[in-house]
Amino acid sequence: VEHCTQIPVHPRHPYVGDLVYTSFSGSHQDAIKKAFAARQEGEIWDMPYLPIDPKDLGRSYDAVIRVNSQSGKGGIAYLLETEYGLELPRRLQIEFSQVVQRVMDDAGTELTAADLYAIFEREYGIGDAAVSVVQPQMTELAGGVMKLSAEVVLGGWFGHVQGEGNGPIDAFVRALSARLGQEVRVLDYHEHAIGGGADARAVA
Repeated sequence: VEHCTQIPVHPRHPYVGDLVYTSFSGSHQDAIKKAFAARQEGEIWDMPYLPIDPKDLGRSYDAVIRVNSQSGKGGIAYLLETEYGLELPRRLQIEFSQVVQRVMDDAGTELTAADLYAIFEREYGIGDAAVSVVQPQMTELAGGVMKLSAEVVLGGWFGHVQGEGNGPIDAFVRALSARLGQEVRVLDYHEHAIGGGADARAVA
C-alpha cells in the first residue's frame, strides 16, 4: 500500500502499523510478560494490551516489547529471556533495570536485546577473563560435607582457594572468604538451563 500510494502507514495504525503491537510502558510490559509466562499452548487468546494475537495477522512477537526510557524491569527481563534464555530473579531485575536506565538517560535512544545483553555482560563480567574459576575440584567428605579446591582469577588477583561446606556454593564462599580475609556473602542464587537435551548449558 505504501509503495502504491506513496503515503506512509502510521506506526500506530490498527492491524498494520509497525508499532501497533508494541509496548514501551513499564507497567504494560510487565503485564504482558507475566501473561505470556502464564499462558498455556492452545488456550484462547486473552492477553492484556494485545487484543489480537499478532501471529494471526502474520506478525511475530519480536517487537511486542521494546525498551526505551519509559520501560521498566519487566520489559528488560522479557527481552533477555526470550532472546538469550536468561531468567533474571526479581532482585536482579530491579538492580539491572537501574543500570539500563542510566545508560538510556545518557544515550537517549531505544535499546535492542543485543544492547541489553552487552550491558549485562559488561556490568557483571560475563565472559570476562578477569573473573573466573579455574579447574575447580570437588570432593565429598563424611557427613555430606563438600571440599572445594580451585584457582581463582579476580581482577588483577590470582590465587588458590580451598574450603569446606554443606554444598559447592557454601564451600566456595567459605574458601574465598578465608583467602581474601573478609566475609563473602551470597545474597541470592538462581540457576536454570539454557536450551535442552545433552547440549543444554546452565546459567547461575
